[in-house]
Amino acid sequence: MDALRASALELLGTVNPGDLTIREIAEHAGVFHRYIPDYFGGKAELLADIYPTVVEQAALAIAPFNGSEIRPEVIRTARLAIWLSANRDEGVPRIERSLITALITTLTSQAGLDEPTATLMAQRIMAGVIVLAVFPDVVSDTPIDISAHRELENRIIGLLSADSANNRN
Repeated sequence: MDALRASALELLGTVNPGDLTIREIAEHAGVFHRYIPDYFGGKAELLADIYPTVVEQAALAIAPFNGSEIRPEVIRTARLAIWLSANRDEGVPRIERSLITALITTLTSQAGLDEPTATLMAQRIMAGVIVLAVFPDVVSDTPIDISAHRELENRIIGLLSADSANNRN
């Protein structure tokens, strides 16, 4: 079971959940593909089983928040959550510490934002992540250049951080 979990985690780094097959996961793990339905009940349950680990990896990736990039771990988490919500009867598993909670914590501790402002910023950032994860070219036929969006978010966070610091003084 651990080999299948590790295989699925590694493959999700380069393969979208919908494109990943149980045969690929099992082959990568070096086991027979029937182990996935036998041990987990199917691909959706295996991916739900590793979802907390995927979220934790993304939370670690954003915990020093530099705002200059959207880490692949964050996009992978959004893609997996969206896939699970559409392909698993129980939807996305409930977890103790969500990715948005980790981002709020990072924004309050590193950017000095108050919690309500950090919450709004985290929601804005996660909304952008979801759009980019699911519909990378939804706005136009050409891919979205996210560097300008990241720069805008960085400026907003910087302004809010300075304002928050001024209000504390």
